[in-house]
Amino acid sequence: MLENEKKRQDCQNSSLKSCFPHVLTLETEKKKLDDLSNLFESVYLLDILERHRVKNKSEFEDLVRIVASSIGASSLVYAFTTSMKVK
Repeated sequence: MLENEKKRQDCQNSSLKSCFPHVLTLETEKKKLDDLSNLFESVYLLDILERHRVKNKSEFEDLVRIVASSIGASSLVYAFTTSMKVK
């Protein structure tokens, strides 16, 4: 394994350990990804959609995906304003 790949994997495992420790006990990457995807869908999206009575589910999901994929990126504000057509 290349050094950069090992560092990335160590960082990823450290993040999972602190936020979602049970995921590290899953046997395959597919199981880990499925579990995290299910958490995202059920806890984050559905809980927020229901609690706040969000009317446009697809736009909300788009917004969440843009923000989640852009965390730490300097282009977050640009991506947000462009996708929401904010002037």
